[in-house]
Amino acid sequence: MEEPQEYKTPKALLVAVIGMGVLIVVGVVVLAGVLIHRMSSKPAPLTFRLLHYRMQHQLPASPQHMRRYLQVSSC
Repeated sequence: MEEPQEYKTPKALLVAVIGMGVLIVVGVVVLAGVLIHRMSSKPAPLTFRLLHYRMQHQLPASPQHMRRYLQVSSC
C-alpha cells in the first residue's frame, strides 16, 4: 500500500498570509494614531466652523445666520 502523501502549503501562500497580517496590524496602528492625534488636537477656530457650516448649508454670509448658528451651537 501507498502511504498518504502530506500536503505542503506553497511558500507563496504563506508569505501572502503573513504579509496581509502585517498590513492589518500596521493599518490598525496607523488608524489608532490618527484617532489619538485628532482627539488630542485643539478644536477648529470658530470662524472656520462658521465658514464650514455656511458652505455645508449653502447659507449667505449674513449676520442673522451667524447669530442663529451661534445660538444653536452654544447649547
